[in-house]
Amino acid sequence: MVEEIAELNELVLVKIKVYESGSVLRANVYFTGKHDLVMRNYRASDSIALATFYNIPILVRKNLLKEKMEA
Repeated sequence: MVEEIAELNELVLVKIKVYESGSVLRANVYFTGKHDLVMRNYRASDSIALATFYNIPILVRKNLLKEKMEA
């Protein structure tokens, strides 16, 4: 569905930014084309799967990774 909407609006997925929201991970999904579009507060797992499928960069803050590694 996301691919079809992006094609109709001539948008290209460019990056995913993952962040912590309370005790869960969320992500912003960035598209570019004629107009830039940011889809905010989506589930990180779905966004990461989408980015992996299309080979798009996944951006995560370093401190978020360090917290999880130390725990």
